[in-house]
Parts: sequence; C-alpha cells; structure tokens
Amino acid sequence: MLKALHRRWPPGRSRARSWSRSRLLRPLLALSLAAGPAGAEEMPLSAAAPGSAAAEAPQGSGAATATASSVDVDQAIDETVSSWDLGLVELMGLVAAAVASAFSLRKIRGTSTPYSLPVSLAGLKLATGALTAFLGLMLMRGNFVPGLSALDSSAQILAWAIVFGYSQQIFTRFIDRQAQSVLDSVGGHGAYPHATRDPVVIAAQVVVALQTIVSRQIDLTKAPAIVTLGIIQGGNRYNIIPEEVKLTGTIRTFDPAMRLDIHDRIKRTAENIAEAGGATATVKIEFGNVVTYNDPALTQRMGPTLKRVAGPEHWFPNGRVTTTSEDFADYQQKVPGIFFFLGITPKGADPKTVAPNHSPRFFADEAALPVGVRALSNLAVDYLAGGK
Repeated sequence: MLKALHRRWPPGRSRARSWSRSRLLRPLLALSLAAGPAGAEEMPLSAAAPGSAAAEAPQGSGAATATASSVDVDQAIDETVSSWDLGLVELMGLVAAAVASAFSLRKIRGTSTPYSLPVSLAGLKLATGALTAFLGLMLMRGNFVPGLSALDSSAQILAWAIVFGYSQQIFTRFIDRQAQSVLDSVGGHGAYPHATRDPVVIAAQVVVALQTIVSRQIDLTKAPAIVTLGIIQGGNRYNIIPEEVKLTGTIRTFDPAMRLDIHDRIKRTAENIAEAGGATATVKIEFGNVVTYNDPALTQRMGPTLKRVAGPEHWFPNGRVTTTSEDFADYQQKVPGIFFFLGITPKGADPKTVAPNHSPRFFADEAALPVGVRALSNLAVDYLAGGK
C-alpha cells in the first residue's frame, strides 16, 4: 500500500501539494467565507438619490429640514440599492484580480508543471480581490481613507472596485515568492524524472555550453581566455533527483573588455539553458585578481641583477604568458612592479614532467630558498643604489 502511494505521488509533487493546501487553499476558504455573508443593502451601487435626496424646507424650520433630509436620503438609498450590487462590486474585484493573477503567474517559473500551485494561487488572488474591492469601498464610505470619500456615481464605485481588486497583489506578492521557492526546490524520485526538473542534466548541459564561450565565441587571437569548472555539487543518493546542483569555477582573461564580455556570456548561457529545462539559474561572479603585468622599464633595469644572482644559464627573461593569477598585481596597480618565478624543481628532475602546484603530488625543493633571498635582497640594494 505504501509503495503504491509512493509511486502515485512522487516526493516533489507531494511537497508542492502540501504547501498549496496549507498556504493557499485554507486562506482561500477563509476569504470566501468572509466575503460571502455581507448583505446587499450595505453597498448601494450609487450613493446619490435618483431624484432630490435633500429637499429644501421653508426658512426658519431647521429641525424640519434635518428630518426631511434624513428620511429622503434613507429612502433614496433604499430605492437605489439592488440585490445585485454587492455581487457586481465583487465581480469587478474578481476581474481586476484575474488580470493581476495573469501578470503574476507569468513571472513565476515552473507553473506549467502538473502541480496545483498555479490554480491555488489564482484562486487565492481572485477571492482576495473580491474582498479587497468590498472592504476598500467600505473604508471610503466611512471616511477612513483620507482624501478618498466621494462615491457619488455608479461608474466611480465600479472604478474604485477595480482599483481595490487589483491592489490585492500588495498582499499576495509574498505568497508568490514563496510559491516560486517551492517550485524551484522540488526534487523527485529518479524513477519519475517527468514529475520534476532534473538539475543534474541541466548542469551537465551548462558545463558543456560554457566551454563553447572560449572556443567559439571569443576572439582568441586577441588574448587568451579560460573558463574552468572545478566543483560540481548536487545530490546525496543514487535514486533521488536533487533540488539543486552547484557549479563553481574560475575565469582567466588578459583583456578587461573580454573579461566583462565572458561574464555576460556565462550568465546568459546558464540562465537560458536552465529556463529551457523549466528551472532557474543564479549566477554570481566575484571579481578576482587583475592581470599581473611587469613594468617594461623596471624589468629592463632590474634584469641584470636577477641574471647575476641566478647565473646566465638559469636566467630566462622571455617567459611566456601564463594564466595563473597573483594578488601581487594589486600592488602593480599602484606602483610599477616586477614579478618573477623561482625554480623549485628538484635537481635532476625534468621540469616538464614534475607535478604542478595544486596537485597532490606537488613537491617544492627548498634548496631554492637561498636563491630567492639573494634575489630579493640584491634587487632592493641595486634599486636603491641606482636611484629612481
């Protein structure tokens, strides 16, 4: 029996239905009961009498004038009120709320799924629109809304009913956000991928698509660029489709304009692929280090010092461009700087085959430390001795 129920209601769908019942259907029932018992006589469609509601009395008969006016107004209202007035006001509120619901639901991604959330959301908004239209007009008639108290025509009453009905969006907007979060976090059973949205498959598509940014969309003859994804996190069991998958990586560029262009392309690619799969993608890019660039004049001036310290056979001044990054570049943004590499490959090993840094097999030969100390101290002495 339990297995049958599990097959019938996948976990993600059951979660959405549960949220729909507790957060939407119960308030909808309460609003319907609140809007229903009001009597039609409480809401005359027109506040003005069809004839003369305030008849004049002879001069000097003020008391008679007050009594006559009171009787005439009450009689005019009784003659004006129709049993359909309340229904018409609430209908205007429903129409306005329906328009607001259409705009609101279009912004909620994932409402095309078979969950009952869209229907429940629309029902809540319609009932709320009918109630706000009625209550709003009551507040106006009671002068509770400063500056809004004139209800002297049927057209004016109906217009305000539409305004108040549409304004229900103010109260139901936070429900929209909760509904979106529920739809975004719906996982599911691996045996029922059609009942959810699979972020693993979407993430795999994003991984492949991001590699085409550098290989097919960027002019690499201008400057090198790299997009690398080093972390993929998602799921905790082989037969459960997770709620989300996180991708983390790094971007390496040498051109500032290309850097921003790649950022835009990554964001657009991830968001569009996720949307095509009925999901959402949130892209956050943090700016890292700027390009490490050696000042040409300073490099030419201090090159002989490094050559003397390391020895001519260990001096390689024309190093190729590398896509590693250094926060030393922040200093170079303020003053001219020079950055050089210190060889730490063990003696007798081939530099081309040893493990690089960030590898678990990386090894730094500390015999290079004295060379580094001599290089930095000689650079400082020669620079100060030569003046600026």
